[in-house]
Amino acid sequence: MGAGASRWLLYAGGPFYAYPYKTLLNAANGAAYERAYAHFRRDHATGPNLAYHCLCLVFQLTGNFGLLAELDAKLGARFGTEVPIMSLGTAAAWAVTLAAQSDAPLGVRLCSVLAIALAYRLRERIRPAWR
Repeated sequence: MGAGASRWLLYAGGPFYAYPYKTLLNAANGAAYERAYAHFRRDHATGPNLAYHCLCLVFQLTGNFGLLAELDAKLGARFGTEVPIMSLGTAAAWAVTLAAQSDAPLGVRLCSVLAIALAYRLRERIRPAWR
């Protein structure tokens, strides 16, 4: 895949909300975690930049789990279930993917999984604000 097509796929949907395919795209292009981490370290070395990224993570998680909670409510009403299939499935898949990323530092993986677990836990509180 060409660089232009790759960039278009990565940025077309908005970098913080449309990356479910990023891992697959990186794998297809041969981009290893070490390379991505080296670019991240190089480009995000200042305190304010890292703080902005943490703020974006909060927006990412609350936006995602607000939407997923809404979908769970709609699916639950439609099919008569209270199991949060969308939220639970997404949180589990995301956490397993992050935890299995053996190249990432353990602390980073642990904090990532804890952030997802917290967003999952707070999804019903997030849902009204998401609407």
